Amino acid sequence: MGQDRNGKALPRGIRQRPDGLYEGRSKLQGENISVYEDSPKKALEKLEEVKYQIRHGIYCRPNEETVNSWFKIWMETYKEPAVKKSTIQTYRQAYDEFIGAAFGKRKIGDIKPQMIQRFINDLYSHVLPDTKAEEMKK
Repeated sequence: MGQDRNGKALPRGIRQRPDGLYEGRSKLQGENISVYEDSPKKALEKLEEVKYQIRHGIYCRPNEETVNSWFKIWMETYKEPAVKKSTIQTYRQAYDEFIGAAFGKRKIGDIKPQMIQRFINDLYSHVLPDTKAEEMKK
């Protein structure tokens, strides 16, 4: 078990860095985890949260990728070679009008489930006509 600068024992997987921040480190399912906080308690809580996300398949590794850049990769790599040009146009139009406008400039890792749910709720109640919204719910 490590100690902080004052000699106080730190929980397993937590260390104090030279800059004073506490780092929580672990490895789970082949994924190296490293989190930083200003207290050992916060670092441990954040580390446990990331472990929970990995175990439940909801972990999104922090990166600089935006929704717009991922959409471009997705279209070029997976869709353009496999679907008709008219389908590509439909996808781009729907993306630009709805998803891109709402999330395009955001980093993928910054998007939370509640943001997506609010977006869907808004589509159902304000943007899409009742018939389209009902079709989407099916």
